[in-house]
Amino acid sequence: MDIESSLLSSFINERQKEAIAKCLLAEDFFVIQGPPGTGKSTAIAELIWQHIRSHYSQIGAPYKVLVTSETNLAVDNALDKLRSKNHLLIKPIRFGSEEKLDKEGRRFSLEGIKQWKTIGKTEIENEVAEPNIVEDWISL
Repeated sequence: MDIESSLLSSFINERQKEAIAKCLLAEDFFVIQGPPGTGKSTAIAELIWQHIRSHYSQIGAPYKVLVTSETNLAVDNALDKLRSKNHLLIKPIRFGSEEKLDKEGRRFSLEGIKQWKTIGKTEIENEVAEPNIVEDWISL
């Protein structure tokens, strides 16, 4: 399977590409495992992107993906790696207890989106120096 021409990240190595291709071709499920810092979140984000891109190009309709993990940080890392100014098909929403979410996860949460809507774009942009998830949602 050739995913080379449509990679979300330019930092994907050959082992990650191989794992992503095998996962996309798996009949039922595929496990990606490894110690911290080995690129699992990057590979998972790429895998999600490949599913969404493929589905959208074939059907032209939205595609939903559920990402779960035993830790909040793993989900937050994967969601953060999905953000790209070049690929606005991905609209992540983070579900979970607000008090347990790290700063990274809060920007993807429903409460974060509601706050952006209530307080206003300008006030939040002054507080946060990074792009807001709602900006990505609106830009489609």
